[in-house]
Amino acid sequence: MAIDRGDFAKESVREALNCGASAHYMLAVAQLRSGIADGAVNDEIGPFRLKQADWDAHCKDVQFELDFLPTDISDPDMQIPVFAVMIRRAFDTFATAKSRNPSAQELYLQQFPGAPQATLTADLKTALDATAGLVDPAATALLGDPTTLPKVAGADQPVSGDGGPVAGGGGPGVFNAKRNAFFCSLVPGGFFSSDPDDMRVLRSVRTNNPGALNISDWQRHRIGFVGVTKDDGKGNVTSIYAAPEYGVAAWYFLLSDRYGFGHAGSFTIADLARHYAGGGAAASVVNNYVNAWSRLADTHLSAASVVRLGNDAEMLNLARGMFKNEASANLRITNNQILFAIQHERNNTLPAPPHQ
Repeated sequence: MAIDRGDFAKESVREALNCGASAHYMLAVAQLRSGIADGAVNDEIGPFRLKQADWDAHCKDVQFELDFLPTDISDPDMQIPVFAVMIRRAFDTFATAKSRNPSAQELYLQQFPGAPQATLTADLKTALDATAGLVDPAATALLGDPTTLPKVAGADQPVSGDGGPVAGGGGPGVFNAKRNAFFCSLVPGGFFSSDPDDMRVLRSVRTNNPGALNISDWQRHRIGFVGVTKDDGKGNVTSIYAAPEYGVAAWYFLLSDRYGFGHAGSFTIADLARHYAGGGAAASVVNNYVNAWSRLADTHLSAASVVRLGNDAEMLNLARGMFKNEASANLRITNNQILFAIQHERNNTLPAPPHQ
């Protein structure tokens, strides 16, 4: 049965954004496996050609609020949110095991390990090319939808079969009436969240606060500060920023000023973890931070690794490790956004928030 490709793309973008997956990869998989069509081939069902056992393993997910029945596998509209979460889970599994993000081919094999590999690179490239034109119109249609985050941009989306980035890109800023704030990216095309109250999205992502900094008095006076989240029941009340760049700048200020390392200072990863964990924290808590940051950084770190605040490359590597730890290894802001924030905070040239 034919499926309206435009509607399918729109819902794919919506659900991919809700759980931090790549909508373009998602569409390409449907194209590759079924031509974006309903029906079944042998024991593989629907546009993503899912097997019943795989559906049953993923159709219920507390974090992403999935609660489907085994029989729902036959509904293409229900396959979309479930497969988006399947992508996210496969992405996180690969990133955790390999300490890097997967290519489109690696992600596909993580999801479908029995797939024939001889022509997979070419087949994925063809599918990505065939669906590239669906992404932007679908994302544009969703910009005014209050249930949808702006379109993802990112160095951390899976790459296409030919090594290039899967199509993404930022959208214009969005005014949030509830927060009476204009959310945006300071870097053209950068990722941002416009709904800090969307509980389906990870806290560090939806608040434009990549370091997930909980509120403190000094943050209330930071440029770009919007407000705070509700207590999550564990004492976490997190600061909300108008753009991720402001959140990154606040993180840099925390290290340089509040921790006293200074703009030209340095520290070991162990030193930073002790500050981050708080006074009196157990050694196990400190070690957890050290291990997570070291594993998720692009260039491996250790407890004894020294980072200089004045060195952009070292700070970027650290930031990516720390921010990935808060975002379940799926960092959605770009390197340019991180460096923009660090450099402008260091030079005291961070621009004022733009207006609608």
